[in-house]
Amino acid sequence: MYSHRPPHYLEQLYDPIQSVQRTLMLLDIARAVHPETLINRVAYDQDELVKTEEPTNHAASNIKWDPALRRCKILPSIPQTRLTADPPLDVLSQHMNEENSTGTVNIPILQFESRHECGNLRKAIQVRIFEYDLVLNSDIGSTRHHQWFYFEIHNMVADFPYRFNIINCEKSCSSFTQGMQPLLYSAHDALTNGTGWQRCGKRICYYKNNFVRKATEDTGRASAAQNMYTLTFTICFPHSHDTCYIAYHYPYSYSSLQAHLLEVQHLHGINAVLRRQTLCTSLGGNPVDLLTITQFPPPHNKTTLNSMNDREYVVLSARVHPGESNASWIMKGVINFLISDNEKAQQLRSKFIFKIIPMLNPDGVINGSHRCSLLGVDMNRQWINPHPNLYPTLYNTKGLIQLLVALGKRPVLYCDFHGHSRKKKRVHVR
Repeated sequence: MYSHRPPHYLEQLYDPIQSVQRTLMLLDIARAVHPETLINRVAYDQDELVKTEEPTNHAASNIKWDPALRRCKILPSIPQTRLTADPPLDVLSQHMNEENSTGTVNIPILQFESRHECGNLRKAIQVRIFEYDLVLNSDIGSTRHHQWFYFEIHNMVADFPYRFNIINCEKSCSSFTQGMQPLLYSAHDALTNGTGWQRCGKRICYYKNNFVRKATEDTGRASAAQNMYTLTFTICFPHSHDTCYIAYHYPYSYSSLQAHLLEVQHLHGINAVLRRQTLCTSLGGNPVDLLTITQFPPPHNKTTLNSMNDREYVVLSARVHPGESNASWIMKGVINFLISDNEKAQQLRSKFIFKIIPMLNPDGVINGSHRCSLLGVDMNRQWINPHPNLYPTLYNTKGLIQLLVALGKRPVLYCDFHGHSRKKKRVHVR
């Protein structure tokens, strides 16, 4: 994607208006009192689409190096299908001025899509002209972990306040109550002026709703009945007839990682500081990268080779939880710093050998999960005794560390990068 990156400035927290939540909850109560006023039309149903569509390969996008631009192009492997044809621009403009026979403004229904890498949206229901209820997918193999969202929208009318309600959130509190905002990506803005992801949304609230998830048996563990929560926000799209994306946080896909590493490999003199290998293959068949960063000696230089034997090891990893995309952005910054010409980076490379696994759970990332692997299991709870076939990335990461220990090179530091969904401006390092 063009401009598929976060901004290079400090973001300000959204200052919520306390009285808004009461107003929005009263509108929700009005649904039960006056159900005849609701549209209740399905705008997107992934379950129905899966039943009728041809089998597709939900793998990562294709990565192509462009020698002229000296950068990578990400070519989507999953067609981003629109449910119906887009209306012409002149028709869209008429919607804002015409009324139908009932005296209401004739606004076209939004079109949604989430069958792309990292996408997560299961169903969208139009309840009022500018209001949509959204239902998220649980993690694959699980009935839980409804948090990460990332979906595509078409057929909008500019400058109208669309309200979105994600109605199956699980956690009792959220950073959205403390100033966090969703993210919006406009393809029109990206192509015309290079604008990337932007924080967006007003009237943001998070509150308990009247839905209750029944007690279930999830991956061998009993799950008690649980109240669900609604995340609601209002967005005015900047352009009509645009293609927009809305996300929980700045997405960082498996394809983004592959593109970044391919660009790094084309840097001048990179072989002197970086080696790229495949640690293993994930359960879903995706290669898991292992990077080695240090100051490699020139060939046949025994003095420098001996100095490498004295260097200590540092092991870094990230993204065992696929919904914590901020951990990948931090890891990208770490990699870029360690291979740079910065004086401190050169000192680090001369004293340490860095072993980096930048994405421990690529399957979960690709499929838009929040916390689990393809088995519906939190991999971060499987470190003690990971099965080599079920959790190959954990098994081989532990094997790498155990090999270093057996060689008398016990790592001086192991950092596993995590994000946090309820604490601001923090990335956890374990």
